[in-house]
Amino acid sequence: MKITVDNKCPSCGANVKFNPTTQKWDCEYCGNSYEIEEFEKQQEKETKENLGFEIDEYTCPNCGATVVTDANTVATHCVYCGNTTIMKNRLQGEFKPDKLIPFKTTKEEAIEEFKKNVKKRWFAPSDFHDEKNIEKITGVYIPFWLYDSQMNGNIQSRATQIRRWSSGNYDYTETSTFRCTRSGELEIEDLPVDSSTKFKDEIMDSIEPYNYSEFKPFLLYGVTGSGKTEVYMHIIDEVLKRGKEVIVLVPEISLTPQLTSIFKSRFKGNVAILHSRLSDGEKYDEWRRIERKEVKIAVGARSAIFAPFTNLGLIVIDEEHSSTYHQENMPTYNAIDVALKRCKNHNALLVLGSATPSIESYTRAKLNIYTLLELKNRVNKQMPTVKLIDMCEEFKKGNRIISDELKNKITERLNNNEQVIILLNRRGYTTSLVCTECGEVIKCPNCDIPLVLHKTSSKLKCHYCNYETNTFELCPKCKSKNLKSLGFGTEKLEETIKEMFKARVIRMDVDTTSKKGAHEEIINAFAEHKYDILIGTQMIAKGLDFKDVTLVGVINGDAGLNVPDFRSSERTFQLLNQVSGRSGRSTKKGEVIIQGFNIDHYSIRLASINDYKTFYDYEMKTVKDSEVDIKPASQEHKELKEIVEKIAKKLDIKGYAKMDFRICNGKYYLIEVNSQVSFHPEGEFITCAKKDGYEFNDIVSYIVSRALTTTKKINSVGIRGDINE
Repeated sequence: MKITVDNKCPSCGANVKFNPTTQKWDCEYCGNSYEIEEFEKQQEKETKENLGFEIDEYTCPNCGATVVTDANTVATHCVYCGNTTIMKNRLQGEFKPDKLIPFKTTKEEAIEEFKKNVKKRWFAPSDFHDEKNIEKITGVYIPFWLYDSQMNGNIQSRATQIRRWSSGNYDYTETSTFRCTRSGELEIEDLPVDSSTKFKDEIMDSIEPYNYSEFKPFLLYGVTGSGKTEVYMHIIDEVLKRGKEVIVLVPEISLTPQLTSIFKSRFKGNVAILHSRLSDGEKYDEWRRIERKEVKIAVGARSAIFAPFTNLGLIVIDEEHSSTYHQENMPTYNAIDVALKRCKNHNALLVLGSATPSIESYTRAKLNIYTLLELKNRVNKQMPTVKLIDMCEEFKKGNRIISDELKNKITERLNNNEQVIILLNRRGYTTSLVCTECGEVIKCPNCDIPLVLHKTSSKLKCHYCNYETNTFELCPKCKSKNLKSLGFGTEKLEETIKEMFKARVIRMDVDTTSKKGAHEEIINAFAEHKYDILIGTQMIAKGLDFKDVTLVGVINGDAGLNVPDFRSSERTFQLLNQVSGRSGRSTKKGEVIIQGFNIDHYSIRLASINDYKTFYDYEMKTVKDSEVDIKPASQEHKELKEIVEKIAKKLDIKGYAKMDFRICNGKYYLIEVNSQVSFHPEGEFITCAKKDGYEFNDIVSYIVSRALTTTKKINSVGIRGDINE
């Protein structure tokens, strides 16, 4: 805590300066001068009377002058020479603070506010405006004690219940008198109590050490292997010491076993596991452990956000950029949005962690909505080297799956008894079945996308709605036998790798992890070096830590760029950056080989050099340059109204929906029809509805009333599969 004792003129109250020539204290405002000894005695007397506490003297180490301070000041300026003085002997004592809360207002902001205030004071002394004095503005640390307490109480009262009824020609009244006893408990944690004797109580009553409700979420941006998990552990330790509860979310069920083992070894039996692969009985047991306060930590996929904790202190969301935190099936929700709400209700902390934060999260950090924390270096101080391979050139050599470079690097690692991870974000054997006679592509009847051949099960499957059927011998259109499989997935890649290398190969995707405990078995087997090569989809790209992996190969690294999604570049960058981080996490240097046909794309180039901030700037510029003006249709768009009515009739829309159009050269182009619009009071749909006189509550009431009165049976054509929940 710092308090400076100002030297005031006894006559006018302005600041005085020491004049070395005359050896006196001079007041530039009223012109009076004072002898040193007389002046200092007067200052000591007035300071003691005004502040109400003892002051002390300290000798300036620079000029030898006597500096007058309060007894607790540890840093001040010498009024004679201007030197910054640190009183080291006062830094010793019995009581040391456990925590220091940073100032809410920065020095720059304080100076700016001071200057605004000074402008209103026309008759202030010249020293008041002196830049040298303004720069000496410092914050004041005020000590607080934090108390925990538990209170029990009992209340007794007399209550009367009157019951009346009629029977035949008689009216009856029954009066019952009860003695009521109620008891309750109240726990108070971290009650702040001012421990300063230097300020008046009325001032201190208006000051709080901190306000939990004003805490902002933290975005922990750290490169892969920088120790984010260890940071989580330290934060959790602190939260548990305060008697609070913790939720930790991971994006993939595949990450749960490894992270769970770390948490269980660190926090013993204080951890519950929640995810959809547990049996109903296991889910119930874990849920009851939380309800009964037997554990204080819950770890799991997105559904774990609903863990029934009543005293939350922290929610950690690892790999916050992952799309798997979005629940797409009904009821739809975003786990991060739920976390924000729960943290607000419980005055809890929210920590979002990622090596490749989502564009939204990083923007919120730049806008100071989130507090940004950075881990810029790996624990082992070395990032893997990344090499890009142009598959257009490899095709000319006849290499359709594995390039010569990747083949040589795999051979080298196998000879050194090291491990390899190969990513192909496409499961199945081949990606499509095509008739070479008529060009017919075998598609899903529900989703109208090519069905993927799975050789192991001899089935054609849709990866969106889980539709499956037996393989075709004849083309359903022209009855030709000339059906050809195109493309390749993880099944065919596994087959190719086994033929190419004498190695122990294991595959990790939805097909190999459908059984309970399969994730854990595969991860443990690979960690124990029972296998040399791990092949998998995106579930192997993040969060996993294998000390012997020194090479990561990416097959078709640009495939995600061809997906019709405005986030395709972002997700490609994230996937490549994350999977690259699996290489060289221990003492051995890591390498990464990324194969693709469009390796010059900015998302791939920037991922190869681990330059997230440049990618962010490029992506934001792209988004800004392609902005579309979204506005509700005006009354002038009569033609559009007719088009909307025709579409609604054609699609049998009888309730509500949102139709998006793009207007170009006076023509209307339909983009999409959304029957599950976002119902937020400030959202696009409600904003447009208000233009037509419909209020938010009216729309909600209408939807609820229709739902209660509608008896039409809805037949589902398929349920979208989700590998994470």
